[in-house]
Amino acid sequence: DDAAKLQASGDLWAAVHSTMARSARDTWLGGGLHLSFELVCRAGERLAFYVWLPRPIAQTMVRQLRAAHPGLDVQALRQDSDPASGLDDYLNQVSPSAAWAWLDLGLAREPWRPLRRDFKVDPLPSLLSALEGLSAGNELAAIHFIVRPATGRWAQGATTFIKKQRGDNTPKGQPRPILGSEDRALLKTIEEKSRGKGYDLCLRLAVAGQGDVEGNAERLARTFDLFEADNAFTVRSRGTQEELYRVQGRYLPAGWRPSVVSIAELGVMAHLPNKAVTGIGLDRARAKMLAPSPASFVAPGEQRVVLGRYAEVPAFAPGLTPLPYPWAGLRRRLNLSDPVGTDSQPDPAAETEPQVGIKLQDGRRHFHVIGPTGVGKSTMLLRMIWQYLAHFPETSVWLQEPHQDLTHKVIRRIPLWREKDVIWLDVMDPERVIGINPLEFRPGADLGAVVANVMGVMRKAMGANWDQAVQMQEILENALLAVISGQSEATMVHLFKLLTDPDYRYDLTYNLDDPIGQPYWQALEQKKDRELDAMFSVPRRRINAFLRNSVVRRIVAQPRSTVNFRQALDTGKVILVQLDGRMGAGNRTFVGAMMMYKLFGAVMSRMDIPEAERRQAAICVDEFQTFVGQSGQEFADILEQARKMGASLTLAHQHLGQLGDLTNSVANNTGTKVVFRAEAADAPKFLKWLPELSAVEDLTTLANFRCYVRPMVNGSPQPVCTLHTYADPPIPDPAEELRTARRGEPDPLPTHPGGDALHQVERLRQMASDEARKQWLKSLPEADWVGYLAARRYHDAVRRNQLIEQPEQIPDKLDRVRALVRLGYGTPHYETEALVDTILGY
Repeated sequence: DDAAKLQASGDLWAAVHSTMARSARDTWLGGGLHLSFELVCRAGERLAFYVWLPRPIAQTMVRQLRAAHPGLDVQALRQDSDPASGLDDYLNQVSPSAAWAWLDLGLAREPWRPLRRDFKVDPLPSLLSALEGLSAGNELAAIHFIVRPATGRWAQGATTFIKKQRGDNTPKGQPRPILGSEDRALLKTIEEKSRGKGYDLCLRLAVAGQGDVEGNAERLARTFDLFEADNAFTVRSRGTQEELYRVQGRYLPAGWRPSVVSIAELGVMAHLPNKAVTGIGLDRARAKMLAPSPASFVAPGEQRVVLGRYAEVPAFAPGLTPLPYPWAGLRRRLNLSDPVGTDSQPDPAAETEPQVGIKLQDGRRHFHVIGPTGVGKSTMLLRMIWQYLAHFPETSVWLQEPHQDLTHKVIRRIPLWREKDVIWLDVMDPERVIGINPLEFRPGADLGAVVANVMGVMRKAMGANWDQAVQMQEILENALLAVISGQSEATMVHLFKLLTDPDYRYDLTYNLDDPIGQPYWQALEQKKDRELDAMFSVPRRRINAFLRNSVVRRIVAQPRSTVNFRQALDTGKVILVQLDGRMGAGNRTFVGAMMMYKLFGAVMSRMDIPEAERRQAAICVDEFQTFVGQSGQEFADILEQARKMGASLTLAHQHLGQLGDLTNSVANNTGTKVVFRAEAADAPKFLKWLPELSAVEDLTTLANFRCYVRPMVNGSPQPVCTLHTYADPPIPDPAEELRTARRGEPDPLPTHPGGDALHQVERLRQMASDEARKQWLKSLPEADWVGYLAARRYHDAVRRNQLIEQPEQIPDKLDRVRALVRLGYGTPHYETEALVDTILGY
């Protein structure tokens, strides 16, 4: 209730007084401390509360606030969410053209005379309503309670006044004054105030904007008339625009005449609202603060993948204070104790907020990260990848995303010496693209499994239409099996040719060594051409839809994949799969699902090496449900097997409705859960996964860059905790990196193809256009292709090594990494198009 709340506020200010109190001598010499408790209304935002604090007592003060107000959400104002950043004061965010008006209010009478404090109803809503109700045009309205523990003889006149009113010095025989109940109550209040602790208060009201700022400041001042009793507030000074620095610096005015309020009086005016305050737009706490278990914290010197910081009591940045008191120099001359001044050194231990992180081994239990756009999900993924690169260089990294922003951010933070390890599939690269052949398989592989994988990719790309197309599935399955069985270096282009070229189909299927497939194709050949064409029209249209897109065609038409994903995972490469909406949603899903099948195939193939030798592979997939073609149970099996194969999957997406039958697989097979703000429809299910939370509102009102985490530590799930995530990690200065950073080692060159072959490649490069290059390649006899490819790859390897050793050739990191990837793994577009034309007989 209100009475209990006001009592709790008084208790808080009593505790703060003990923390801040200094002797009168120390205060006079500059060792005093003051703080500012602030009520703030900004245009278009909810009312908020701020506390401006001297740095040395900030940690203690925040702990006192949280002790008095359980569940309080405390943030240090920073330019971003990094504890090392400087102060970001809301006063500095007012537009330069805004007009300012500000008033300093103090007590009108002697400081020992009391203000009203016997309120039956909390007066705080009246102050908040006055802030909220100022006229239009205001950008900012603020009430600053600037206080410091009172010292000196501010209560000196109280005893004399009380004695006089009571008639204590009345001579014997003369009548003493008769006091009524109100008089006696007043004297009792004066006595309590004068004997108790007090704060010297400067009540500062500031208004900024384009409207009647002076009138609004005066109206705000009249709101404090409700505290009038034997004493009252009066305007002592009006500030000018030139003196605005006093507001921004929260200065107590020089020569300020004592204006002392008791702890109880201050508690009535300056406190936080409870839930009973309604009808006012308050910026209330939007996260349930849950402390991590001791095992979840990162110990000093321990290496973990940090997910965030537990900020029950924030660490304060170097910009958050010292106070330059004017007498600090005199204190140094007198060799007195160090004041809270500009030369005070903070305790480094007090600057570190406890971090929560996951060990590499526990990461193999996988991460599930969920939250809508803009809450900090991608920033967390970036931080995780950055840590793998910086602290765990032996770990291979795979990032797959449906956009490009995250990929570019990762590349800009890759150390110079590791740029050569990047394999960047940029599907929209205008010159070269990495080749991924979905029909490629290792010797001795199960061809049925290869076909099933490709069918799964197409099923994912087609979506709901797949299940109804039974005949199409049958034709595609048999066609795929025929192509990979009968065609050397088969590609998706050969599959399309089988569906469109009767002669090729007949030649390929006639001698199939397949007791099931050969009769199937022989039976089809007995059908009339019109009937056969009608049967093939649907699968032909589907494959044509993929290959008609030049981006997809150039990726899947290459007979050999230009990346060995198993080798990449085993050697610590950084694989970045950057898909793009410009290629079309269906095509993006097709390529993304194909990459996931290639990834899982590479991971599962690691069973041929001992578990201890399986290098950790950190796999981060944003919007992963877009690319997973497996059923729920199949995906659950993959997650379980991936753990044994040394892979750590981080699966990120926006809401549970995206998962379909994958929901239970992901929920039951991911060890570490990270939940940002949730949709109302998802919240009840999260409450089951995160039992420490009790209300839907805990999830649906979570602020940006906050999350609930259930970490997996030493193989055991820990209690849910509330974390603040970090901002994007820093980007190295490009020029400084090129001057001083470690450089990569050149790769071994392939076998020299001979001078004539290299001259041939150089002549090809000098041709006027890609069309001319394509036509020249199409004219090459099939036997000469092998020599050409060997020469082109040797030529690329030499240029790549030159760039590794001399990265300053391309100063921009994105362009440099793109060039390294093109030379190491990319196939020129004209080369791929020449292959396609040759296969199709054009």
